[in-house]
Amino acid sequence: MFRVPCFMTYRTLGVVLSRRDVHERDRLYTIYTAQYGRVEALAKGARKIQSKLAGAMEVPGIVDVLLARGAFFERLAGTQLTEFFTGIYGQPERLEHARAALLLTEHLTRPDIRDDRIFILLASYLRGLNAAEPPQFREFVLRLLSFLGFISMQEAAKSRAVLQETLPDHVPVALREFVVGRL
Repeated sequence: MFRVPCFMTYRTLGVVLSRRDVHERDRLYTIYTAQYGRVEALAKGARKIQSKLAGAMEVPGIVDVLLARGAFFERLAGTQLTEFFTGIYGQPERLEHARAALLLTEHLTRPDIRDDRIFILLASYLRGLNAAEPPQFREFVLRLLSFLGFISMQEAAKSRAVLQETLPDHVPVALREFVVGRL
């Protein structure tokens, strides 16, 4: 298991998986980072109109983040949007696939466990969705499940039923139905 560094602040590149509003003015972001795996970061005051952090933390997006260690969550100290996928927003089907890929990654990965292949897979899938010829959602799901050790690529090629049984129970029902319906 790879732990977050012991120094107080660190900078890394990541894909914004999700965001949740907490309290009156804060947001909790889930980010899959290249160096530290899945990290949850609290952005204080991100719901304020004048917030400088919220604009760069769009879903889906690749961001360069400065994180500070916190007692329960990392604190978002600074951020810069490095890649925003405008081509995804104009196409409802692409946006639906992007959100499903991000949610699936969030639900299947565990905090602080690094896997470079997952970050590269996720970033390249989003770049592909943004391009003229989008990649296959099925291929993304198969590779993600394979990288996480749920299934081998040989088993995945057999049938849809094998894939349906492979998804863990903690994956929400609506997401499970979407994924299985697209395979």
